[in-house]
Amino acid sequence: DYASEWELDNVVVDDVGPPPPPPAWPNLPAAFVAASGYLDDFESYAGVVPPHMAVNELDAMFGAPDPEAWCNIGQHAPAITASSGLYCLEMGLDPASNNYHDVRNGLILGLDGTGAGALELDFQAIDHGEETDPWDGVWLSDNGLDWFQAYGPWTSLSSSWQAVSVGDITGTGASTAGNFYLLFAQDDNFPYGYLDGIGVDDIDIHPPAPAGPVLSIANLVGGATATATVTNATPGGFVVFGVSATGGGPTSTTWGDVMLSAPIHTRWNKADAGGTATWNHQVYPHLSGSTLWFHALDYTTGQLSNALSEVVG
Repeated sequence: DYASEWELDNVVVDDVGPPPPPPAWPNLPAAFVAASGYLDDFESYAGVVPPHMAVNELDAMFGAPDPEAWCNIGQHAPAITASSGLYCLEMGLDPASNNYHDVRNGLILGLDGTGAGALELDFQAIDHGEETDPWDGVWLSDNGLDWFQAYGPWTSLSSSWQAVSVGDITGTGASTAGNFYLLFAQDDNFPYGYLDGIGVDDIDIHPPAPAGPVLSIANLVGGATATATVTNATPGGFVVFGVSATGGGPTSTTWGDVMLSAPIHTRWNKADAGGTATWNHQVYPHLSGSTLWFHALDYTTGQLSNALSEVVG
């Protein structure tokens, strides 16, 4: 039965698979700058993209360069609006285009986190009308191929400049112990500043603020000796304890609002080598059942502790 006959010729079997897909973000920075303490308002470049930045202006579907994509730090035009100065990062379709189609924009920073430890990211942002798309947000990579999202999407933002605090960016999945990439990305189909577009300005990468002093009260009983303790203060520095019997403030001071009402009784004690300071004080018997308010200050750093409101036993 010739209908079931097969003839095979020149059959080759090998283990070579298809080529890997192209990278989502083909343009990477040529240089890296220190991540800790990085501040950027885009003003110093005067529209010239520096070596530690790379601009990606792509067609959203195929990832090819798109002449109408708009990832602008001033190389195309001054900013329509900026949080500060004349320049910022603008991402969207070309503001002059009426050829509405999806574009994908990304500005990549080359950063060096060597020795930095934890890093936190803050910036200013404005949303001109974004819808949610998969690449919207802030991403990290240690190889330029695998990206981990640290923030996004953009749709929680408003149409005026506002502060965005991302927090710690070192736990996303990308290593920040050496050179790494930080990506601000946007994907949408209308012109920047008209129904779509994300602006970013005043980027600030910094170590976490030191943990502030922590105040606790023990044995607050009428007729007994109570102990106020502050931990995590400056070793060898002075701690100011404050107590009020009239209320929880606030009282405005040089160091911020103290949550105590006048009159305020204070006591200065020195922290030990571990950053712990204590104040032992006699509690009058007639105070049983009343409320006392406590607050403390690390005088060296100017940081206030947590405030406490305690009923005397």
